[in-house]
Formats: sequence, C-alpha cells, structure tokens
Amino acid sequence: MAETIVDTVYKENKSVIEYLFEQQEVSFQQDMDNKLKKILLVSAASYFETRISEMLVSYFRQKTNNNENIVAFLKNKAISRQYHSYFDWERGTNINKFLSLFGDDFKREVSEEIRNCELDSSVRAFLKLGNLRNQLVHINMAAFNIYLTGEEIYELYKEALKLMDYLESKLA
Repeated sequence: MAETIVDTVYKENKSVIEYLFEQQEVSFQQDMDNKLKKILLVSAASYFETRISEMLVSYFRQKTNNNENIVAFLKNKAISRQYHSYFDWERGTNINKFLSLFGDDFKREVSEEIRNCELDSSVRAFLKLGNLRNQLVHINMAAFNIYLTGEEIYELYKEALKLMDYLESKLA
C-alpha cells in the first residue's frame, strides 16, 4: 500500500517525540505528545473525508457518463460539507447510514460483504476516529484529552484504510 500524508505526519510526530525523549525533556515530550496526537487524529479523519468525497465524485462521474451538470449539482448539494452527515459516528457499530444512501439492495449486499470479508474491525476503527475527531473539534480542542496513544491512533488509521480500499472497489 502506498504511503499517505497521514503516514508522513505520524512518522514526523514520532521523530519529534523520540528526540525530546532522547534529550530528557519529559515535560516537553508529554506536552508535544498531547498536541501531536490531536494533529494525527484530525489528519486521519480529514484524509478519510477527502478520500470518500473523491470516491463519490468519481462514482457519480462514471454513473452519469461524465455529465458535468449532474456532477456539479451532486458536489454542491450532496457532497460538499455533507460528509459528517453520512455516518452515525456516536454509535460506532456500522456504516449502514452511508450504505443506505445508495439504496436498500446496495446496503444489504455491502453489509454482508463487510461481515464476510471480516471488515467489521475496520468499520469500528473508521467510526472511532470520526467520533473522536468530532469530540475533539466540538468539545474545546485545547482542553480535550485523547485517551489513546499516537500509536493507537495510527493503528486505528491503518485498520480503517482497509475499509477505504474496500469502499473504493465497490464504488469503482
């Protein structure tokens, strides 16, 4: 799998934390770790938002035979600033809300494939990152405490990537 900008952010963050540890700057290390976890979380969630939005535009281009009027309408009314309404972030158990936007048959088919392909943990990781991101930006970002380590956030991201790859194949 190709490296993404989130992989780069993680590696850069990790190197800063390691440097501060080597310099025995424990207070700075802890403070920086708290800040960098937030950056990593927002970076991962933002990456998924962009990727899903691009998937949808590509899907609609294909389905409308590149009809720019229809694609522009869908971008403006169904995609732009709508991403967070596609999912039930707080429950964090499935992506049925998103899948049902494509109809009941699609939802049933994909839900079954997600179970059969053992992508349930990828779904949960994706939804957990989205929910944490929402909490972070809506509940006083400066004071919000992320209970996960940077490594745990990164592992959730890598797990959620499997779902992105799967969705991309379904919307191709």
